[in-house]
Amino acid sequence: MLRTFVAFVKLAQVILISNKLKTNKLFSELNQELSKFGFELSEAQRKRIFFYTAQSAITNHWFSQLRGFKPTASEAKNAIYLGAFTPIADDLMDGQNITFEALLAQKKTDTSDAVLFAYLYDKLQASFIGNPQFESYFVKAHEAQNESLKQLCKTKLTTDQLKLISYNKGGFYTLLYRMVLSNKPVPNEEEAIYTLGAIMQLLNDLFDMHKDYHNKSQTLVTSTADLAFVKSQLEELEHKFISLYQNLDYPKSHIQNSLSSIMAIVTRGHVALIYYQKLQGTKEKLPIENYERKDLIVDMEKPKNIWRNLIACKNALHKYRN
Repeated sequence: MLRTFVAFVKLAQVILISNKLKTNKLFSELNQELSKFGFELSEAQRKRIFFYTAQSAITNHWFSQLRGFKPTASEAKNAIYLGAFTPIADDLMDGQNITFEALLAQKKTDTSDAVLFAYLYDKLQASFIGNPQFESYFVKAHEAQNESLKQLCKTKLTTDQLKLISYNKGGFYTLLYRMVLSNKPVPNEEEAIYTLGAIMQLLNDLFDMHKDYHNKSQTLVTSTADLAFVKSQLEELEHKFISLYQNLDYPKSHIQNSLSSIMAIVTRGHVALIYYQKLQGTKEKLPIENYERKDLIVDMEKPKNIWRNLIACKNALHKYRN
């Protein structure tokens, strides 16, 4: 339990202190660039960017624990640029229903998102010239994002198609975030991180089910609306990920520290699934259309849910202990 508690405290420090300070500094930098074109960051942009820089900071924390030393100043800077770039690119692609390549070809400065896209893209390109692993996953991640546009089409996608789209998107983006760190992956690390990314995408779809349903976005959650199925997929992915992760060629103490931090986030999904399965009850599917947004929110900041998360994390780590 102590290791689990320490993992929670360190994550809170990363998100609420370190990342908040870095992101506020980034906001000043981005506003300075936007002012050249007569724009400034909106509150919606700030919220989106902060959410993703927090995710980037978390993954940086996980994989730095795995290697055994903290991110360098340049690694931390590149991580925050990547975290800010991701939602801007996603929103522009989804909003215009165009590929990443088409977005690059536009080179517009007529909106604040377009200005931010160009500025952050140039920052990333300058930082990662000569880093073939980052460059490779940058391409793969955006190819996966291109494929995810199919989720917004009227054509019904099969469960297998949705798995491939969802897992590739989560897997390749998480690998991209890992490649911000300069140390090369050890054997099987990339497969383990891809699997972790698939887990994270499934959890994102779980927490976003109301928004995705009303945006007519097909995900494994909205398409099946069966929480027992979602739980089975999560358990399958967790088992594969942890089996791979525990056997990576890193010191065992590094693996356990990193894994404790990872599972502190993953088991938020365990807590949410209990709530959603109760809503579904004995019905074949959860009738998402019958619920308002507030009914489908599992507030993980509530003390009772933090405690449930802590217990779920402890139990998961015990279950998979070597």
